[in-house]
Amino acid sequence: MRAHSTRSPSTDPSRVRAWLLKILTNMFIDRVRKERRLPRQVELDDQEPAPAASEPAMWEDISLDDYRAAIGQLNDDTRETYRQFTLEARSHAEIAKAQGVSIGTVASRVFRARKHLKALLLHMYLARRGGDDKGSR
Repeated sequence: MRAHSTRSPSTDPSRVRAWLLKILTNMFIDRVRKERRLPRQVELDDQEPAPAASEPAMWEDISLDDYRAAIGQLNDDTRETYRQFTLEARSHAEIAKAQGVSIGTVASRVFRARKHLKALLLHMYLARRGGDDKGSR
């Protein structure tokens, strides 16, 4: 169709075959490029997989009181920074200005608070389950 819709650039009959092959090559390259851009199509199965029987997620056993107790175990500066960031939804810049520290210090404190809270809550969870936390970090 492409060859028919356009006119051959050459009137030499010996060049027509090369011109047609060039059209086919370009069509192939265009199709491959188009397929790369499009997401792969996967056939969907009508049946939903059965949910795997498993124990409840670790975080489902952690109560609000446990969370508050873990926050209470943080260092004073880290606790205050974390409280302002999570409860008051203040930005790092606002907290830094209020505390008179750099934005990097605020980011570091929030990171350390999250890391420490995760470890404390994991320890609480494992203590309830009767396990130890060796090798879990």
